[in-house]
Amino acid sequence: MVERLDRALLEARRVLWEGGVFVLSVPHPLSENLDADSGRVEGCYFDAAPREIAIDEQYESTSTGFDRTVADLHNALVDAGVDVRRLVEHQRHEVETRDPAESDLPEILWDVPQSVRFWAVAR
Repeated sequence: MVERLDRALLEARRVLWEGGVFVLSVPHPLSENLDADSGRVEGCYFDAAPREIAIDEQYESTSTGFDRTVADLHNALVDAGVDVRRLVEHQRHEVETRDPAESDLPEILWDVPQSVRFWAVAR
């Protein structure tokens, strides 16, 4: 949702002491581009163009998303002056606690990460 990721990460780095920890957690770009009903990726994973997101059918507004690849996110963190120490791609919580056959989630959502989290240290 941040258009100028480089500026946001530079500001985060500015307020960190050397050795300070920064955690960035975002929806996984693959999951964001996935049409759960069809099980297909919409558009191109590498497309960096802004996209409009309907928040809710009852809410008459949209939000603008700025999709980035996992590599783009990682490189932006490094360029901002932090060392990425860990990268974790999370499955849906239901994967750990439920059987897909017992869920109303589309089956494809069990096979892709829901989010990606970077654990980084300021240098």
